[in-house]
Order: sequence, then structure tokens, then C-alpha cells
Amino acid sequence: MTRFWKFGVLLVVLGMSSSLWAEPPEKARQHLVVPSQADLAQDRLEVHFLDVGQGDSAIIRTPDHKTYMVDCGPRGARKKTIPYLKALGVEKLDGIFISHSHMDHFGSLPYMVDAFPVDAVYFSGHVHTSKYNEKTLIKLKKKKIRMVKLKQGDKMKLGGGVALSVLSPPEDWNPELVDVNDYSVVLRFSLGDIDFLFMGDAERRAEQAILKSKLEIRSEFLKVGHHGSETSSSELFLDNVLPLFAVISCGVANKFGHPDAKTIEHLQQRNVTIMRTDENGTVMVLTDGKKVFIKVKGKSWTPVSLNEGERLRLVSIPGAIYGGLQYAC
Repeated sequence: MTRFWKFGVLLVVLGMSSSLWAEPPEKARQHLVVPSQADLAQDRLEVHFLDVGQGDSAIIRTPDHKTYMVDCGPRGARKKTIPYLKALGVEKLDGIFISHSHMDHFGSLPYMVDAFPVDAVYFSGHVHTSKYNEKTLIKLKKKKIRMVKLKQGDKMKLGGGVALSVLSPPEDWNPELVDVNDYSVVLRFSLGDIDFLFMGDAERRAEQAILKSKLEIRSEFLKVGHHGSETSSSELFLDNVLPLFAVISCGVANKFGHPDAKTIEHLQQRNVTIMRTDENGTVMVLTDGKKVFIKVKGKSWTPVSLNEGERLRLVSIPGAIYGGLQYAC
């Protein structure tokens, strides 16, 4: 995966200690290394949280080189996402997961299926009515792209040891009686000990339904719901997910005021490292299921550590917010 060097320097983080300021134990200290090019050459799970302005889009690449997207961003996002995928050497998409049909998540879908062969589009089964959405569905049908409905409890194997579980929406929900945001498809990707939770624009009603389901939701990485809106990321939900890293996708100085100050506060109170696409640009994560490497705009490699037998814990991530402290960029 030497293609990662095309995107400049990387920031690397691996969590470890029970305290931010505590010295790592000697068993962990031996793992404090600057990752080499050989580390990057290994096949690993890649997760790219793309900077698409006020919208959502991410790329999932499995260790066996399958490529998926989670949302496509607004229409204008295609000017970034298509060249980005091509720079990674992507020639086809094994699947596109659409959380819901609002334009900031759905808008670039027709452009993606024109730019790449797409095996399947995964969605909730509900697309709210608009001329744009109707034309998009007609395009998918003409291209004979499979449309796969997802519901709470579904599971998939994506390849390379990557497992996917669907946490929402519940099968017995009527999309006509539920807000479009709360009917978002919520996805949890897992490889080894590392989990990524994608919330779409799910709000508190969906969070409560997920908690009620008793499905496994604990995740190291949380793609924060609804761009960090105050209507998502309830404290009870965060206390069950227990994220170590949170990624918020939002536009610079967006008119919605995303992310909300309360959401930031709730994450900081729980010592969650916050990365924002409006400030950190595209966030890339590379993992083999144990070690984790993170890259944000304009940052260089930093040492990582592994405290075996414990959850990942942050060492430091310049430019991100940690526990209420803002590290200098």
C-alpha cells in the first residue's frame, strides 16, 4: 500500500495507557516506534473520512483490496471523491452504503456510478421523494446495479477479515412515521480489535433504539452522527459506545453551526480525541486489527504504542482536541 505516500506525511496514533500523562509501561515502551515504509506496504484495513465540506463521505478498503463507500457527499463532492479514488488506484466499487437520501450524503451517488462500475448500493429501502432522487434511482436501475435493503441485525463479510453489522434502522419501523435522519442506516465495521461506528445523521430516537437492541456497539472510532449536531451523540449513547476517537464531518463556517458546542463538550468530558474535517481535512486510518495509524492534513509520523491486553489509548495527536486540551498544529 505504498499509495499512502501519495498523500504526504501521516499522523500516527495508537492508544495505550489508563492516563494521558502516565509513562507507558515497559512492555508497551518497546512498541514505541516510528512506522516504516514496510509497515505501510502491508495489506491492512483503510478508512478514509473524506473532507467533502458540509456533508458525509468515507472510503473503506479491505485488506484484500475491496473498496466500499459510506455515503457520497453532496453533488460538488464528486470533484474531490472521484480523483481521490482514482489516485488510490480504485477501478471499481464493491459497494456503496447510503445512510439516507439527504443531498449532503446522497448527492454525488449518480456521479459515482457513472465514474466507476458499482456492484451494489446498500440502503434502508427508503428514499424520500424528489425529482433528483427519482432520476438517481432510474439511473441505478438502467445500470442494473443491485439495490440491497439493510435492517437492524444484518451482518456481512466484506473481505479480508472485515465484518459489518447493521445497527439501525429497526425492521419494524415505518419510514413514513420516522424522521429521515433517524431512519439512517447505522453501520459498524470491525477488524480484529478495532471497530468503526458510522452514524449517518441518526439522532436520539435512533440511538435509543440501538441501545434497546442490545447489539454490540462499543467502538474505538465513532463517525459522529449528524455532523456533530446537538440532536445526536447523547451522553448515554457515548457512554455505551466508549469511543476513543471521534471524526466529525462538517464544512468550514457552515450555516448550521456544526458541530454543536455541547457535542464537543460531551466528547471532551469522556477524553475522546476529536478530529474535524473542517479543521483537520481528510482523516485516514490504517489498521491490521491491532495497530492503528492515523493521518491528518499536514502532520508527520509520531510514535505509537501498544499496551497488550488493554484497549487502545491515546498518546498524543497534534492538531486534534483531547480531553479539553487543544494541541498546537
